[in-house]
Amino acid sequence: MINMFNRALLIACLMTPMAVMAQVCLVSKGKQQGRIVLVEDNDINRKAATLLQRFVRETSGANLKS
Repeated sequence: MINMFNRALLIACLMTPMAVMAQVCLVSKGKQQGRIVLVEDNDINRKAATLLQRFVRETSGANLKS
Protein backbone atom coordinates (compact mmCIF):
# COMPACT_ATOMS: atom_id res chain seq x y z
CA MET A 1 0.00 0.00 0.00
CA ILE A 2 2.78 2.45 0.92
CA ASN A 3 4.74 1.47 -2.21
CA MET A 4 1.68 2.25 -4.35
CA PHE A 5 1.27 5.64 -2.63
CA ASN A 6 4.96 6.48 -3.16
CA ARG A 7 4.70 5.56 -6.84
CA ALA A 8 1.59 7.75 -7.27
CA LEU A 9 3.30 10.63 -5.48
CA LEU A 10 6.39 10.31 -7.67
CA ILE A 11 4.29 10.35 -10.84
CA ALA A 12 2.37 13.41 -9.63
CA CYS A 13 5.62 15.25 -8.84
CA LEU A 14 7.12 14.39 -12.21
CA MET A 15 3.99 15.48 -14.12
CA THR A 16 3.66 18.88 -12.39
CA PRO A 17 6.46 20.64 -14.34
CA MET A 18 5.01 19.32 -17.61
CA ALA A 19 1.63 20.85 -16.84
CA VAL A 20 3.22 24.22 -16.12
CA MET A 21 5.27 24.17 -19.32
CA ALA A 22 2.18 23.30 -21.41
CA GLN A 23 0.68 26.77 -20.97
CA VAL A 24 0.29 28.80 -24.14
CA CYS A 25 -0.52 32.45 -24.74
CA LEU A 26 -3.60 32.83 -26.95
CA VAL A 27 -4.09 36.56 -26.46
CA SER A 28 -1.74 39.34 -25.40
CA LYS A 29 -2.83 42.94 -24.88
CA GLY A 30 -6.12 42.24 -26.66
CA LYS A 31 -4.46 40.83 -29.78
CA GLN A 32 -4.54 37.29 -31.10
CA GLN A 33 -1.34 35.35 -30.42
CA GLY A 34 -2.62 31.88 -31.22
CA ARG A 35 -4.94 30.03 -33.53
CA ILE A 36 -7.41 27.19 -33.04
CA VAL A 37 -6.46 24.13 -35.09
CA LEU A 38 -8.85 21.22 -35.52
CA VAL A 39 -7.12 17.87 -35.91
CA GLU A 40 -10.39 16.37 -37.14
CA ASP A 41 -13.15 18.43 -38.73
CA ASN A 42 -16.30 17.10 -37.06
CA ASP A 43 -19.30 18.52 -35.22
CA ILE A 44 -17.89 18.06 -31.72
CA ASN A 45 -14.55 19.72 -32.54
CA ARG A 46 -16.24 22.60 -34.38
CA LYS A 47 -18.56 23.17 -31.40
CA ALA A 48 -15.58 23.10 -28.99
CA ALA A 49 -13.71 25.61 -31.20
CA THR A 50 -16.76 27.88 -31.29
CA LEU A 51 -17.07 27.75 -27.50
CA LEU A 52 -13.36 28.54 -27.09
CA GLN A 53 -13.63 31.46 -29.53
CA ARG A 54 -16.62 32.81 -27.61
CA PHE A 55 -14.90 32.45 -24.23
CA VAL A 56 -11.73 34.18 -25.44
CA ARG A 57 -13.72 36.98 -27.11
CA GLU A 58 -15.84 37.58 -23.99
CA THR A 59 -12.88 37.55 -21.59
CA SER A 60 -10.27 39.40 -23.67
CA GLY A 61 -12.03 41.09 -26.55
CA ALA A 62 -9.81 39.31 -29.09
CA ASN A 63 -11.12 37.03 -31.86
CA LEU A 64 -9.27 33.76 -32.37
CA LYS A 65 -9.37 32.31 -35.88
CA SER A 66 -9.87 28.64 -36.50
